[in-house]
Amino acid sequence: MKRTYDARMASRPEAACYLRVSSIDGRQTVENQRADVARLAEARGFAPVFYEEQGSAKKKRPVLDRLMEDARTGRVRAVVVVALDRLDRDMRECINRIAKLDGYGCRVLSVRESWVEDAGQTRGLLVGIFGWMAEMERANLIARTKAGLARARREGKQLGRPRALLPVEVKKLRALIAGGMSQRKAAEVVGCKESTARLALKRGAA
Repeated sequence: MKRTYDARMASRPEAACYLRVSSIDGRQTVENQRADVARLAEARGFAPVFYEEQGSAKKKRPVLDRLMEDARTGRVRAVVVVALDRLDRDMRECINRIAKLDGYGCRVLSVRESWVEDAGQTRGLLVGIFGWMAEMERANLIARTKAGLARARREGKQLGRPRALLPVEVKKLRALIAGGMSQRKAAEVVGCKESTARLALKRGAA
């Protein structure tokens, strides 16, 4: 967790900017959220303090737990997220967390759901609806990911990192190339990608 903010804002109350990305898509990064949440915090008169969590689809979220404790003790006066589902993908847990923050007197600010600041009596209902929508979106993403992996397996595509060649395979690869066969063709005979063959030969020469 990083607690850094502009010295010019030292006199302002702190807002916990919670940055979290799912482990479903390894291409995501908290940097995609940082500027937006900081801008919102500053616009509401707070000094942004960043709480960063990576790959936290699991139940244990130590950084979020620390944030909730800081909100309870009054160390931070607001919690800022890019979307409410960053607090929790589970609708009930998300609602519970927001209710706790309300009880602590800690404001909840969301870049995407600006209505959370002043929705009045309908706020709880809207939080529930948007939480349910986030759950459905996540379920659909998981289903699409699993379907894509299953299709790739059926088509015989290799998933994950390329397998390392066994010493006997590297020996065969060298023999084929020494006999005049191209590296690409030799890789096909051994049953690997040309890039895997190239790496194996390079390692063997090192």
